[in-house]
Amino acid sequence: MREKLRRLWSVDVLAVGLAFLALGYACCVHHRAQERLNQIEDVINQGIHIPKQTLPPVRLEPECI
Repeated sequence: MREKLRRLWSVDVLAVGLAFLALGYACCVHHRAQERLNQIEDVINQGIHIPKQTLPPVRLEPECI
């Protein structure tokens, strides 16, 4: 029984487990960052709006003093 527990807690097994946890965390953080980036891009794309010119242009004349 003790031999099985020692084998379970060996450095190799712990290193592999820690690597899987780090990979899972990195994937989660990347997914959240990508969602946030998509939200920011949507806001930027919605903010760019060039209206059609429906009225004739207004000419401004210089003021005479």
